[in-house]
Amino acid sequence: ESGAADYMNGLDFDGSLFWRADFSKPPHNSYTSYDYIKKAAEQKGYKLKQETNPLLFQTSDAKPANESYNVRVDYGTKNVTNLVEYNYDKKAESYTRSSDGVITTDRETGKPVAMQNIFIVEASHHIIDQDGRRDIDLESGGKGLLFQHGNVIETDWKQVNGRIVPVKDGKWLPFVPGKTWINIVPDLDAASISKGEGV
Repeated sequence: ESGAADYMNGLDFDGSLFWRADFSKPPHNSYTSYDYIKKAAEQKGYKLKQETNPLLFQTSDAKPANESYNVRVDYGTKNVTNLVEYNYDKKAESYTRSSDGVITTDRETGKPVAMQNIFIVEASHHIIDQDGRRDIDLESGGKGLLFQHGNVIETDWKQVNGRIVPVKDGKWLPFVPGKTWINIVPDLDAASISKGEGV
């Protein structure tokens, strides 16, 4: 009810229930298995089953408008470039993602990851230590941009049972069935919108 979620820190189980893979660079190369997750959950006293209310999804066959929109999100700092781009593919009716020009692909299949909803939300960030780690307010809600079917909708967002959802005029907006990628930025000015290619 509080929105808090059970979690496991891989560092607590590094070398036992989590292992390091050599095909990725540390610290992003820590992996585990379903059986080990069950073991860790038992050790921590976590439940393995829980009722979850479904998200809202569109039921109509909405189609892209004549003009579709792509978006860039600039996560960069003074010294580091980090530009994420989402481009809408009208034929596939989905978005592809690239980071600094490299397409995001599924490691197993090699195919580009395809998404139906891109949700960019503005949340206040505060630097909390000398390493630059941030505390991000995911409780208070704020402004957002929702991309679906090539369209862009200015929305608000709020946190509902631990999930970030789009709202407009007080009503929860449904997602398009499929994959959703949520981007959290300190200011919506980090997002720049451009028109996609013609029909």
